[in-house]
Amino acid sequence: MTNAIKNLFIILVAACLLSCGKDDDAGPSKLMFVIDGKAIEVNEDEVTCFKCTLKPNGTSIWTAAYFNKDKTGFIHIEGVGGTYTNYGKEGLNHRWDYGLDSEGNYRQAFIVLPDRTGLFYDFSNAEPGESVSPTEEFNCE
Repeated sequence: MTNAIKNLFIILVAACLLSCGKDDDAGPSKLMFVIDGKAIEVNEDEVTCFKCTLKPNGTSIWTAAYFNKDKTGFIHIEGVGGTYTNYGKEGLNHRWDYGLDSEGNYRQAFIVLPDRTGLFYDFSNAEPGESVSPTEEFNCE
């Protein structure tokens, strides 16, 4: 009986090791985006992404991401495409600024709060220094 239990234990350990092991040949997953009109493919482990859906109905899927290596960012809107951004952290918030005007000011911003709420701001019609409310709110994961 002891040999049967011992053999069963060896089989269970082997099965666990085989099922839990990583397939080294597979490599990291690839992600594909269209940024500034060009298709880019990146390894999933090279970027940090927030996939965001418009509140309250979940339409309009936005991906806000930054490259882990150099912290440059991009915004990608499903079905539309994307653009490179100026990415940074403000406290616990992630922030992407984009849409430079002729004076070198960013006209749009996307912010992801610590609770994973995404806020889109459009400063296109605002005077310099004027505060605006977010025009869209997203659930981000």
